[in-house]
Amino acid sequence: PPQPYGGAVKRVNQLQSVNFSVQRFQTILETLRDRLKIDLCAYRDTFSSSEPDRLEDMKASVNLLTNVLYFQMVVLKEKSTPKCEVVIAECVKECLKRTYLVIKNEIISLFGSENDSTEKTREIEVDEAGEFSMRRSPAFNPFLSKPVTALEKLLDLVVAVIEEDKVNYMPFIPKLGDFN
Repeated sequence: PPQPYGGAVKRVNQLQSVNFSVQRFQTILETLRDRLKIDLCAYRDTFSSSEPDRLEDMKASVNLLTNVLYFQMVVLKEKSTPKCEVVIAECVKECLKRTYLVIKNEIISLFGSENDSTEKTREIEVDEAGEFSMRRSPAFNPFLSKPVTALEKLLDLVVAVIEEDKVNYMPFIPKLGDFN
């Protein structure tokens, strides 16, 4: 009778004993990991908060990603495998960057267009490390032309995003702990 797997060494030995290349298996795992990351980087689009089944799919995707990363790290002993919390935090940050870009574009469309002003303005940017910086650009800036109204709308939208994440998404991303 087959023996239950006692540890990582037995799993690797069994994987090597089957007629299936370890490199091919690693490639499949990497492809799965990358696909899950793509879905989680766009979780607002991929997993609608208005559909409970999709939120359960999100939770299953997080759990599957956790298992894939664990398998790569422990069983296959891949040294370059990042920790699950790091990967998921990167996905959440990427999704938030995309969301805030949509908010910025929404503010610009609500309060004017680029043709409304040709004067130089300062634009806020967020780099890959999440750091804010200012740069000069000739683009329209609704915060200079209609500052109070635009800022109020911006704050309303940002607060709504934070609340939606906190209430609807964070319960389905258990690996983040106190990220929110």
